[in-house]
Amino acid sequence: MPDNLPVPSARPLDRAALERVLGRAAELQAGGADAPETLTEAQLLEIGREVGLSPEHLRQALAEERT
Repeated sequence: MPDNLPVPSARPLDRAALERVLGRAAELQAGGADAPETLTEAQLLEIGREVGLSPEHLRQALAEERT
């Protein structure tokens, strides 16, 4: 782990903090030179699976975003 990163904490995050952290991490990654401009639905579902989100909830959120 790089020296400039904080030491992992056992302190739990509330829902709002979790959403802020995940959103900010996505922003930081999107700013990278090799980050794609868009994602397919399959890529979104894979990312969601990796962080423990159900495909049903992701599809619902995606449908809401598209309307």
